[in-house]
Amino acid sequence: MSGKQEITDELSEKIGTTLKEFKDKWAEEQAKKRTIVSTLIEHKNIINEMLEIKIPTKVIVEELAKINVKVSSTTLNSTMRSVNGTAKKKSVPTKNSNQKKHNTTGDDL
Repeated sequence: MSGKQEITDELSEKIGTTLKEFKDKWAEEQAKKRTIVSTLIEHKNIINEMLEIKIPTKVIVEELAKINVKVSSTTLNSTMRSVNGTAKKKSVPTKNSNQKKHNTTGDDL
């Protein structure tokens, strides 16, 4: 085998290993997210009660951390909105929304 071929084979093997590690890590992260979301859904009644009596999200996040549910305030809020059916729909700007309005009557002359 030539030197170039050995280098190419070695690089190919490293890339393959790196991609496999990445895919494994990705799958692991996705499984963690599913676990977090399922835990939030499981405890949604308690979390909703806490939110209703105005307990700060930060405090709820700290309490969840005590039971090994590591979640950010943003994730908690968006997941709870989604679970409760109150998720905000993304607004799609209309075609003319970004255009400046011009006075076309000619009255300002």
